[in-house]
Amino acid sequence: MSFTDPVPHMRPVSPTAALDDSARILDDLARSEPATTLEEAQRKVDLILDRAKSILDVTRAYILNYEDKHWNGSAMKTLGMKIRNLQDSNERLKTQLYDAQANFRSAIDLVRDLEIDMDALTEANAENSRKRDAALLAARRYKHLARGKRPAIRKTARSKSPVEVLTCPICLDAPRSIILTPCHHVALCESCLKLMKDNASASLKCPLCRTTIHRAAKIFF
Repeated sequence: MSFTDPVPHMRPVSPTAALDDSARILDDLARSEPATTLEEAQRKVDLILDRAKSILDVTRAYILNYEDKHWNGSAMKTLGMKIRNLQDSNERLKTQLYDAQANFRSAIDLVRDLEIDMDALTEANAENSRKRDAALLAARRYKHLARGKRPAIRKTARSKSPVEVLTCPICLDAPRSIILTPCHHVALCESCLKLMKDNASASLKCPLCRTTIHRAAKIFF
């Protein structure tokens, strides 16, 4: 239920009449929906403050001038009670305003935190994207280099004659005739194996892959 501003009123002729007029406005405010924005809560408070000022001005004038000779203690009690009710309503509206302000500040803080999280996420995504692009670029470069080296490798492999492939890589004279375990390379000739055994101060190693030799055996073609 929404509320509307009161129609501008003439100055009341008595304090009680002014209070009755204000009570009607307060009832309208009490039946209205709770304030959900700072502007709406401030508007309610402004209405109450305006009513309170009007009542205080009229009451002060009546008390100072004491124009009504029939004014008595009962009327003063009634007037005081209505003023207190007006003050209570004013405090309730102030509380609504403070709550709306607190909720508004909490919403601002939440939005600020979300913005910080979004900035961090955006930066992380950008960093991941940069790393991915760098990895893809490196992969393309490696692929290009590998493609360029294949013809040279094939050419080198084709350029070796069968004699070169079967010749002992140590003496470059006798054919390879010794197979080594565990690498299973046919890596040298029988004479070079004997020289290696005679001159070795430690375990023998394959001349091709440098694996420690556990056993050597002669093969026949």
